Amino acid sequence: MSRAQRVATRWAVGALVPAIGTALVAFLVIAASGISAADTTTSPSPGVNGSVSCTEAGAVANLDPDQAANARAIANVALHRSLGYQGVVMVEMVAFTESTLHNVTHGDSMGPSSRGLFQQMPSWGPESVRMDPAGSAGLFLDRLISVSGWQSMPPWIAAQTVQGSEYDGKHVRDGVVLGFGDNYKANIQIATSITAQLLNAAGNGSPVQAMPGCTPGGSAGAPRAPGTVLVNGIDVTLPSGPDVDPTVGGKVIKAPTQAMARGLAAGFAAVGLPYVYGGGTDGGGPDQGCSRAAGALNSCQGVTGFDCSGLTAYVLKQAGFTIPTNSSGQRTGGGQLVPRNQGLPGDIIGYQGHVAIYLGSIGAQDYLLEAPEPGKDVHIRAAYWSNEGQPADPDLYRFWSAT
Repeated sequence: MSRAQRVATRWAVGALVPAIGTALVAFLVIAASGISAADTTTSPSPGVNGSVSCTEAGAVANLDPDQAANARAIANVALHRSLGYQGVVMVEMVAFTESTLHNVTHGDSMGPSSRGLFQQMPSWGPESVRMDPAGSAGLFLDRLISVSGWQSMPPWIAAQTVQGSEYDGKHVRDGVVLGFGDNYKANIQIATSITAQLLNAAGNGSPVQAMPGCTPGGSAGAPRAPGTVLVNGIDVTLPSGPDVDPTVGGKVIKAPTQAMARGLAAGFAAVGLPYVYGGGTDGGGPDQGCSRAAGALNSCQGVTGFDCSGLTAYVLKQAGFTIPTNSSGQRTGGGQLVPRNQGLPGDIIGYQGHVAIYLGSIGAQDYLLEAPEPGKDVHIRAAYWSNEGQPADPDLYRFWSAT
């Protein structure tokens, strides 16, 4: 059913600029010019509560107009379903592999009755839905989210599990075993680049950008969906969802500065991404951790995310501060020592071999943002002051400044 062997020669991978580091920032929702999240007097792109855009607007190099329109349509479906960066990568990778992002009206020798961007068979749904870019993306995502643990799988493994193409690790062609999901794996770099460009705020002059948790266009005034991140001055709204302590989901915290508010919001937009050892190179966005971890643990396995110090460095980088990119460096690398009772959101909690972002006290309980360990996702939880029997460092580390 896959067309991987035909599409490989139709795409110049090297011509793309995979701006992954800035892509995740595009998930932020920034209330421009001091407009509050509840202000419905403005008329932005269709969105939520009058200040949230639910439409990606980035340019996409090397796609023709038809491909670009389809890429945008399916990305928006993933974002509307609160699937964020990972969800967009998945739909772009599968659709590019199956159809090169052209909404084809025919199947191939493996499935003559398959149709659309995702080459779905009649059993997937009516042809009218399979031939609709957004509808076909919805059919794909319905099955993807039913796969337990798909977020922690290499993307091509999750895709193959859903799609069931001939690349199943059992078939042999010309003496070569068709590895499980290899057709999708061949296009992961393309999908990542497309995703980065679609979600890259630098491609659009407006500070209001696509983000996880939007509801479909035309829903201004609707309640915020899980995963929404709102910034208004120094006020930052915590997202809600399975990786956020339910007692604080949707609560508003006050950052010490507007710059730190932007950094914290960037970190909140990463909630739900998997822990990837070495992920977050040099304070950049989520990545596979290849350069920092050289294949250790779950790094360089096709999974995109952060490790603990990669996440903390990313948060500070998005606030405008470059800090050491490993936990020991962040604990000894020049941060101002701050007593815990004077800590503010954006300070770093240090442990033996681990770091996390302090979020301050909410309802008399301290909270933190962290990338915890392999097998777990970036999350927001109550702060803890010992780790595997070792006490946390007595002071917090402050790398941001008020100026």
